[in-house]
Amino acid sequence: MCAAPAAASAAPVDVRGTWDLDCGGPCGPQRHTFVTEDFTTGAITGNGTTEPPSGTTWTESGTVTGSDIQFTATYDSSSYAVTVNGTVSPDLQTITGTASDGGALNNTPITMHKVGSAAPDPQAKKTANVEVKSGEASVKCPGQSETPLQGEEQIKLGCRVNTTAGVVGLTTQNEKGALQTADFYEGAFVPKQVTETQTVKGKKVKVLITELKLDVAKPTGCKTAKKGIGPASVVGGHLWGKGKGRFRTRGRRGAAAVRGTNWLTEERCGGTFFQVKEGVVTVTDFTLNKTVILKKGKSYLARNP
Repeated sequence: MCAAPAAASAAPVDVRGTWDLDCGGPCGPQRHTFVTEDFTTGAITGNGTTEPPSGTTWTESGTVTGSDIQFTATYDSSSYAVTVNGTVSPDLQTITGTASDGGALNNTPITMHKVGSAAPDPQAKKTANVEVKSGEASVKCPGQSETPLQGEEQIKLGCRVNTTAGVVGLTTQNEKGALQTADFYEGAFVPKQVTETQTVKGKKVKVLITELKLDVAKPTGCKTAKKGIGPASVVGGHLWGKGKGRFRTRGRRGAAAVRGTNWLTEERCGGTFFQVKEGVVTVTDFTLNKTVILKKGKSYLARNP
């Protein structure tokens, strides 16, 4: 009898390009670039670095079989090596699997996202998507180094986003599961989401608010400022926002909720200053415990106690 022919192995998917790896804490931010791929054998080669764009570097090689990938990264400065086994998603944008180095990393779960490609939808109260629309921006998550943003990426809520030199689109999920996006620039912030009860069309409903806490330079030289008004008070950092959805910026003395607008939140010697360029915002004054509606061209200073 003739032996049955061996089953042909699945053609390797294309993994060429740059990928960011996240292992949830045991290892720092990493960027992997697969430079070459043989679509007959599935062999791949590449390189990488920690804490892009600089840090520890390595070379890597491995094999792709169908949607399965295995590669080993060997550090340039030592004999240290780590092996990743994973599966490439059908849209070729994500790799999920494990990493092992024979030591601290022992089948540690990892996720890799292709840089410059669409990120998965954000999850309520867990993640947000950030996209650099112009200029440069960076992100720093707790316990990790600051890294530049590339294209669209997904971050955990609680990470600091620096838009001082660029414009970043922030996308989150609202209480109905729909996505909402607003642009932010000229400042830095830490996003989170909170559930609140509000009156909508005469009915009390629970809504999910995306709140951006300003993380900007504190005012200095305040002893010479006159009641926080005028040029002498503009000594702290600020953040501009533009968009629609349930977004709110929060300063030291007040917060501004969006109604579809272009607005400024700025830390001043006398308190937190709000200004509306387009649309309407609702300002909450923490000191006076009151709400103020600001329309186009109007401003308000939530003063220090």
